[in-house]
Amino acid sequence: MQKRIEEELASIEHTHQVKVIYACEAGSRASGLASNASDYDVRFLYLHPSDWYLSIQERRDVIEVPVSSTLDISGWDLRKALALLRKSNPGILEWLQSTVIYLDKPIITGQIKALAQETFSKKACMHHYFSMAKRNFNDFLKGDEVQIKRYFYVLRPILSCIWMEKKHTFPPLDFHVLLKELPLSPSLKSEMAKLAAKKAISAAKEREPKNAVVFSFLEEQLFRLKDALLTVTATKKDYAEELDGLFRMALTEAWKK
Repeated sequence: MQKRIEEELASIEHTHQVKVIYACEAGSRASGLASNASDYDVRFLYLHPSDWYLSIQERRDVIEVPVSSTLDISGWDLRKALALLRKSNPGILEWLQSTVIYLDKPIITGQIKALAQETFSKKACMHHYFSMAKRNFNDFLKGDEVQIKRYFYVLRPILSCIWMEKKHTFPPLDFHVLLKELPLSPSLKSEMAKLAAKKAISAAKEREPKNAVVFSFLEEQLFRLKDALLTVTATKKDYAEELDGLFRMALTEAWKK
């Protein structure tokens, strides 16, 4: 699959006349929660030639290539990505955290990742993950039986919130790293690990009776984090100038002969 993904990225470069500077896995394979049936969700960052940006026209800054039922590829123009990074957008931050990398231009991405640490806003990201967890909890975990994979629609964002609360950095994408490094009780970690192991071998829609230990933990954390978020302060510095400089550097580097 690595070779096929590289070929698809090369085809995108040729078809759209862009330079791909970074491509990673962004789905369950990146979060350590894949099963044999899991899709490949490839996300990438790219740059057009400099003249493309010198236009009064609004131009599409996303490329989407639904290759097959098991392989989905989409990317953002780097200017769009850096504008989102300025707002501490969790989507771009997750891509940069991925440990499954298909293509990388480290001269550029090294600086992007370094600046991402500075632009990170605990308040913005905690609100994002808390809202995700609350919505998914209400949508998927209220019945007597639960699809195994849907526990993680709530577990990962809740653990991400706790990570930011405790460590003040953007959380790792890998669920198992979150589970290992957070200060949770051994019994609770054991229940979560069992669910992760079941997910790895279960059918996509397999259901089982609600796990009372995990459900209670999630319910308690949603209640607690709602109040905790009221005390989290926002990042005040604007990194527009630094991001502009980074964009110009990346444009020069990507297209240099």
